[in-house]
Amino acid sequence: MGRALDTILDRLPPTNEQIRKYFEAQCAYFGTTLKRDDRNGHIDHVIAGGGNHLGNLVLACSPCNGDGKREMSGLDFLNLNVRDPALYEDRHTKICRWMIMHPAPSQETRAPAVETKIGEIRQLIDDFGKRCAELRALLQQPADEDAG
Repeated sequence: MGRALDTILDRLPPTNEQIRKYFEAQCAYFGTTLKRDDRNGHIDHVIAGGGNHLGNLVLACSPCNGDGKREMSGLDFLNLNVRDPALYEDRHTKICRWMIMHPAPSQETRAPAVETKIGEIRQLIDDFGKRCAELRALLQQPADEDAG
């Protein structure tokens, strides 16, 4: 439910053509040539607060967009995986330039009704989490305790 709300509030760009053009259809980290249907990767994963804005998205091959990078920033991932200093500098500069060209949007000023609705949905999500925890606790009790 939280992800659904985030998807509404932090939408992905409608197309990745601008990203493909800038990164010349190559993985920003490994330089692998990518097919048209390969996806964008987050420089800083959405779970870490990176967001879906254009400046936080790069082209990334499957290994770079997978579990190996998930818990770290893209720049840290680049540092760990690109050993050639010149290649590292080139890729690092290109990614940083992209991020500067497309900064994160400032917090939008939303209508009071929108903020109220967001608050209501966040409360529903919190309540749902609490109810799920209660259910888990009940399911862990021995069956005969329920009978009493």
